[in-house]
Amino acid sequence: MKNFIKNNLNLVFAFIIGVLIAGTSAFAAATMAASDVGYDNSNSGISASNVQEALDQLDQKANYHAVNPAYFGDFSVLKFNSSKTIMASKYLLCITMYNSRYSVACFRNNNWAVEQNHIQDVFYDGTCTWGTNNANIQCSNTKFLCTFQSSGYVSCTYKTNNTWCSVYAGNTCNCGT
Repeated sequence: MKNFIKNNLNLVFAFIIGVLIAGTSAFAAATMAASDVGYDNSNSGISASNVQEALDQLDQKANYHAVNPAYFGDFSVLKFNSSKTIMASKYLLCITMYNSRYSVACFRNNNWAVEQNHIQDVFYDGTCTWGTNNANIQCSNTKFLCTFQSSGYVSCTYKTNNTWCSVYAGNTCNCGT
């Protein structure tokens, strides 16, 4: 009788282990690609409709905002307009948005492929007009009028007092009235 229980106990253990192995295999076979999993973008504000797109867009944003000299430029030539609402360096122009989803929005003059999407995102509550062949875009809201060109020119004017800053393709910047 003892051997009968022992043999049955081994059978029960073998059955449980078999179920666990089969269940794990079935789960592994049932995994889905991230591009096949839906994504609700109503809270994030990104345009992704599946998990893979969401991860790719977050990776692009992380790389876009990475701290490196090509992003921030040379602060030894940092300039401001007279109202301190626009800042310019060799490669970068920033505007203070205040009552927007951005407190400060910065634009690089040396990455048109990324900037053209970022510009529209910043001016989501304003008006943007594309130029010929999408080589430039002009955006305006209640505070700023900004022009961006694929050649590397970025310029913004603060509407209240008509002060401005520009960053040029030659990696120089200027501010004035």
